[in-house]
Amino acid sequence: MVWKKSSDTSAQIGSNNFQLSVHPKVQKENNHSLDDDFERNYLKKSIIKDTDSECSSVEIAKNINLYSNQKMSTNCFGNESNMLNNSIKDEVIMTSDDSLIDNVDDCKHRIRNGKEYKNQLVKIKNILQGPERIIQNVPGQYFTPLQTICYGMNEFEKIAHPFNKTEILISNNLSLKKFAAYQEMSSYVLADALMYSKEFCQLSKRDKGLLFNNLYPIFTVLEKIYFSIRTFGHQDSRTLILFDNAQAHDENFGRVGEPEFSAEVSNSVYKLFAPANQIMLNSLYFNLKKLNLELPEFTYLICQILWSVDDIIGLSDHAKSLGKNVLISLNNDLHGYYCFNKNSQNYAYALSEIMKFISRVLSYNASKKEILIAGRIFELFDPINLYHEKIELDNPDLELLTK
Repeated sequence: MVWKKSSDTSAQIGSNNFQLSVHPKVQKENNHSLDDDFERNYLKKSIIKDTDSECSSVEIAKNINLYSNQKMSTNCFGNESNMLNNSIKDEVIMTSDDSLIDNVDDCKHRIRNGKEYKNQLVKIKNILQGPERIIQNVPGQYFTPLQTICYGMNEFEKIAHPFNKTEILISNNLSLKKFAAYQEMSSYVLADALMYSKEFCQLSKRDKGLLFNNLYPIFTVLEKIYFSIRTFGHQDSRTLILFDNAQAHDENFGRVGEPEFSAEVSNSVYKLFAPANQIMLNSLYFNLKKLNLELPEFTYLICQILWSVDDIIGLSDHAKSLGKNVLISLNNDLHGYYCFNKNSQNYAYALSEIMKFISRVLSYNASKKEILIAGRIFELFDPINLYHEKIELDNPDLELLTK
């Protein structure tokens, strides 16, 4: 397997002649967009292949991007000739009942209730128990565990983060409804991204649900920080952090405001999260900005969390054994990426910084969990309305993900 080096601005994941352009934000800023017909055809094939009706890129963008009338930004493959020359075709076939676009479209502006929370878990389960997502490639070509999930992360960015920085509202007054809608939508897109992994798809229904449940609360933190940096730019001196994909705040964070929330409740929630927000800012945001990871490196970070399975209670022996083998493959694949793509034989420091960052993320996630418990005690909010923390093994709701 070779990570093929390219002179263009795209990160590459590939063996032999496979190259994947990964939707860099600089392309958004330079307006490198697709021909409308090609974009329409590609999106119809990859997201809503089960329907024959015409659907423009603008219509799809209205469905996916819940709080904007803006047209979806650049498709990750660049132009049509590049896509064809690299022999990449996304042959994802979904049935209407588990279609990603249907799930995304269902995320309305609302304060959620317990029923919607349970429905969200069922929809995630349907994706995880659905067919493997296929990257159709030339004969004899093999994609490693890191490459397949890197492809999935590219798809995640394309759908969940289509806006460039000029289209995002920067404010310290934030909409909780938009945040909740984004969280729900992103959970479906993450589940779909994981289904590109052959190894993940080999797991039992229960094991897939347990791995997703362990990853998702951590991923929600990581992806917003990482895609904040990609959206606003590593060189931007400002501190700007995405609240969802259409709202961002500065280092002072922000207060949520909805008619259902009094000013007193909003201030109480702000104060409750203030210590954890400072940890997130100083320990996670600034360190990740300093690391300036490319998408394959960020994917490696995600995969380390996904496949470090020894402490996941209830996981089968098969999943634990597979997890160990995948971790070995990930390290070999990252070695190839640094040697062939970045021309770096001495990457030990970069790898150690990634591993230290994972430790910081897990520590932050534990502190956030304590805050959510405190919020329950003081009845400041009802966390059951939003799936954003790990469901414990003794919680009956876990069966909605695993059976």
